[in-house]
Amino acid sequence: MVLLEEPPLNWAEGNLEKVSEERKAYISCLKEADKGDFAPFVKYLENLGN
Repeated sequence: MVLLEEPPLNWAEGNLEKVSEERKAYISCLKEADKGDFAPFVKYLENLGN
């Protein structure tokens, strides 16, 4: 992000080490991104204020 002169992204509001709804959502988005669908991950990041 430094090269783009943008602030760092917010990745999570909670502790992703503990099993939580946020962790489940984060992992679900990552799995979709692994399959080539980045829309859920982008929406997740946007919901965090990115």
